[in-house]
Amino acid sequence: MKRNPLLTPPVCLKKRNNILRIMKIALIFLFAFVFQLMAVKSDAQNVTVKLPNTQLTVGELIRAIEKQTNYLVVFSDTEIDTEQVVRLKNSQAKVSEYLVEAFENNEIKYEFENDYIILSKRSVYNIPQQSRKNVTGKVVDQEGEPIIGANIVIKGSTTGVVTDVDGKFSLTVSEQDRLLISYIGYVPVEITIGNKNVLNIQMQEETLALDELVVIGYGTRKKSTLTGSVSMIDKEVLEDRPVARTTDLLQGIAPGVQITRSNQGKIRGTNSSISIRGTTSKSDPGVLVVIDGIAQKDNNTYALDNINPDDIENISVLKDAQAAIYGARAAGGVILVTTKRGQTDKPTINFTGTFTIQQPSLMKKSTNVLQLVEMMNEGFVNDGQNTNMYSHIAKYIADNQLTMDIIKQNNGQYSCQWPFDNSANFVFGDYNWPDIMFSPAPMQNYNLSVSGKTQRLNYYNSVGYVSQDAMLNYADNSNKRFFVKLKNDYDVTNFLKIKTIFDFERQKVTEPYKYDQVEFWQGLIWPVFMPFNSAGNLYNFGSHQNPIGYARDGGNTTDLNYRVKALLGFVLTPIQNLSITGEYSTSFDINENEWAELGFDMYDENNKYSYNSTNGRNSAGSSYGRSRYTVANIYANYQYTLLEKNRFDLMAGYSHEEEDHRTFNAYRRLGLISPELPTFGVGSSDEQYNGETKSDRALNSVFARLGYSFDNKYLLEGTFRYDGSSRFAEGHRWSPFFGVSGAWTISNESFMQSINHIVNFLKLRASWGQMGNEASIGLYDYIAQININGQYPMGNSLSPSLTQQATLSGMASKTRSWEKIDTKNLGLDVSLLDSRLNASLDLYIKNNPNMIFTQDIPQVLGVTAPSINGAYVRSKGWELSIGWRDQIGDWGYSANMNLSNNTSKVLKLADSTIPNSGYNSFVEGYPIGSYFGYDFDGFIQTEQELADYNAKMTSGIPNNLSLGDVRYKDLDGDGKLLPQVYKLGEDGKPTTDSGDMIHLGDNGQHYLFGINLGVNWKNIDLSMFFQGVLKWQVLESNKPIEYDSWPPQEYFYGKYWTSGNTNAVYPRLSQNDAVKNHDYVASNAPYKFYNNRYIRLKNLQLGYTFPKSLIGKAKIEKLRVYFSGTDIWEAYSIPGIYDPEKPFNPRITPFPRGYSFGINVTL
Repeated sequence: MKRNPLLTPPVCLKKRNNILRIMKIALIFLFAFVFQLMAVKSDAQNVTVKLPNTQLTVGELIRAIEKQTNYLVVFSDTEIDTEQVVRLKNSQAKVSEYLVEAFENNEIKYEFENDYIILSKRSVYNIPQQSRKNVTGKVVDQEGEPIIGANIVIKGSTTGVVTDVDGKFSLTVSEQDRLLISYIGYVPVEITIGNKNVLNIQMQEETLALDELVVIGYGTRKKSTLTGSVSMIDKEVLEDRPVARTTDLLQGIAPGVQITRSNQGKIRGTNSSISIRGTTSKSDPGVLVVIDGIAQKDNNTYALDNINPDDIENISVLKDAQAAIYGARAAGGVILVTTKRGQTDKPTINFTGTFTIQQPSLMKKSTNVLQLVEMMNEGFVNDGQNTNMYSHIAKYIADNQLTMDIIKQNNGQYSCQWPFDNSANFVFGDYNWPDIMFSPAPMQNYNLSVSGKTQRLNYYNSVGYVSQDAMLNYADNSNKRFFVKLKNDYDVTNFLKIKTIFDFERQKVTEPYKYDQVEFWQGLIWPVFMPFNSAGNLYNFGSHQNPIGYARDGGNTTDLNYRVKALLGFVLTPIQNLSITGEYSTSFDINENEWAELGFDMYDENNKYSYNSTNGRNSAGSSYGRSRYTVANIYANYQYTLLEKNRFDLMAGYSHEEEDHRTFNAYRRLGLISPELPTFGVGSSDEQYNGETKSDRALNSVFARLGYSFDNKYLLEGTFRYDGSSRFAEGHRWSPFFGVSGAWTISNESFMQSINHIVNFLKLRASWGQMGNEASIGLYDYIAQININGQYPMGNSLSPSLTQQATLSGMASKTRSWEKIDTKNLGLDVSLLDSRLNASLDLYIKNNPNMIFTQDIPQVLGVTAPSINGAYVRSKGWELSIGWRDQIGDWGYSANMNLSNNTSKVLKLADSTIPNSGYNSFVEGYPIGSYFGYDFDGFIQTEQELADYNAKMTSGIPNNLSLGDVRYKDLDGDGKLLPQVYKLGEDGKPTTDSGDMIHLGDNGQHYLFGINLGVNWKNIDLSMFFQGVLKWQVLESNKPIEYDSWPPQEYFYGKYWTSGNTNAVYPRLSQNDAVKNHDYVASNAPYKFYNNRYIRLKNLQLGYTFPKSLIGKAKIEKLRVYFSGTDIWEAYSIPGIYDPEKPFNPRITPFPRGYSFGINVTL
């Protein structure tokens, strides 16, 4: 503790007769000294002090005053917390102004005493005598803990008190008064007194976002000093959201990040995909995932989905030149994941558990049997076939006056000849197959962690377990996962730290071997198709097969996955500001698979045998796969400050990655001794097969980064990486990648200080960088490869006679070079109104001028042509994020929104692809994923219109069009409807190769958004997260009548053209393939081309945190219970019942909604 020395003036008098004279002289000097001291004191208080930031700790403020003035600041460290943060309006002001601003309205008081500033803690402010009533209250934090020393001040005055050791206070006020409650590190609260006599106030911790450390490649930066575009996702956004795949947590969270989910209801082999800022290559480069500084082996979601979500501390998304430090693997962007570390000095035990019900939803709805027969019969009648395969069924329905109520009450009691021949009966029933095949299923998530830190050890160790049952009935279909994580850092000495991480995961997934057949048939078979006949056997008629058989009796496939990762590293600090980091990581992925395809028998309604699903040919097999991936990093970071204002950050290092992969498989067809023992070892030796693959790859890299900052205003950073990949031929393996970025912190300029209380932070950013794409080619494309496989020289595939054959897999390319994606970014970050309002805006352009592309070569070549650097693709867009956070009394609330858009366009192709009708991936001059089609000209409504259209069009349309069919515009006026793009020459007339197709749009998702809303009151919290797309153009892929044996979708019923419904949505019904193909060809018809915009409530969470007063005796630090709903609501614009993320796909597993109850306990 700094102490105020006692000053004792020396007085030495030896002669009494000189006392009076000395006293007079001393008095004169005393007055002079006092006046001089007052002048010095006044001058010193007016000395100007300059601060590096307007937001700093009390200790930093003290050191700045002592360094720039003659004052010594005196205080007791038992009373003054030097780590408390204060906010000041200006970065340059007088000492007295800083002290007033920092301490006037809190528990710290200050006094000037000679060359000393004395800080101490006060307990009570001046309380005016004219107040009219006494109020009492208590101030607590988010955990219900009392806040000691919180300031309670009447707004507009200096009257107030501070809370005691129990967080309580008492104050005399008037009913018109408003109280301001403040405490360093918490969001201020304002309350109106009114008729209240007792006040219970909960304060929220204030996140100092600008001082938050953000993980970047091989280092960290304060958010305020970032020069690139980086999205930060904290654990608060991710926690307590039970999901089977970690990737699902990121959808809609960060601007510019697009998560495309696959078949969500299926639990095996359904990885999502991630795209950051659009498509820049024909071969998807994927997203590089880096976990705790180690690049993962695959640029896809596999690495993310294998992380236990409860172990994640934060996620950084690098989107511009910040990603250039990862060079060859950063073309699709980089996601950096940091896992948790110990945070408290004592061991902290945390347990989370959730129980989830997965509810099947958005299930396809087919027409009922009466609607089906009506539509099928009408299609034939419209084609002039009054007597057809359905007309006798329509007559039977009319003769028996059947209604759906009668059919439901008498399932299977009515029947007639079925449509196709005399071999079976058409049995009337009402069976909703999605309801038969799927039902709610449970999922459980549990995680237990122990963490903490000592003087030398930081530890975080956890175990997790996930048990997910599939929604599929009649099947053994489940996903079981077990996680272990051991993360420990040990400070061996003051200059050496050892890092260790060990991860283990075991996953077992079981699923019906022919799951695709389960999905196909449950979405296709007719509503009259009964599950079982009266004898209890699997029912079947015609070619339609029973999905229950594939689920229950068709055999299973089982994956057993083991994933082991270990990291050993060190951080050496030989001198101040220099750190050397070394890391060695190795991982093993082991996959064992067993499968069996078993046949099952099906019978008709009379229990007559129909056939076996495999014709009695049972099969079984097994496979083994092992992947070993090794990463070694060593890099050094050095920081240097010159003349106080000039800061340099230098990083340089080396990285090595290598992977070797091996698979082996074997299976036998025919002759399994028994389906009860479906293993290939007991199969016939007549048909036994095996195969093996081996591969390896390597990537070597050197990299460096230099950062410079002047006075925290002007920031500049440059990156360099030099990569060598084994995928390229000698002479083309190495390539450099550069990046540069800069920022201007405008809010730190002196001319901004007058509005510093409004504009707290303002920064302008700009960057340029290069990233490579090695995923665009195979491992050995520079070598001519020969495939060795078997063929059947005689007979067919049922014959066991196999001979070897050798074929050339493709032509090699030894001159192909790297794809380099060039990215430019301009960004703006702003923080306003005491950092309650925050926003960021980014504009970007990404160019790939040497995209690898395969030219179209005449088939006479006989092999696949080599790919070349023959395309130019550009992606451009913008991203906006806005957030607001505030607290009013006991209420806290927040709202965050992000919105982004991207367009990717093909500027050049080595050979210009001729567009096809419908979807086209790459066409020169158009956006990636473009649609082309005809220009819709309405339905043919009259005989005259029909005659005119037939007379005008000499080719390209069917010869049997009728009223209610579609007209398309003959754009080039040649009387031919040609599936070629409509083109105009320089003379404004159609060119000789012009057709009648126009560009309809593209399948890119545009204007992606996420909305995160939160509100809390005392111990109750509520949050809602919405995600969606405002523009996503899609083509309807279904027709009212697909084939004469496929049931129509219900949403078509009654909306097609008839003579009595000429304003219909859809054309007339027809069974004629030429007419259907004409009416439903790709076009801009409103029933064919849709904007699939949607909004989805991704997560709704309601929680309650128990007050510490209730749980403290049980030594529980935190206890929270909550309800969480996942994907529980959506609104979309396309017709029918579909998952809007998988539009117009009726033959998939129903979409799962999750309803969860959870508990979070911290000891």
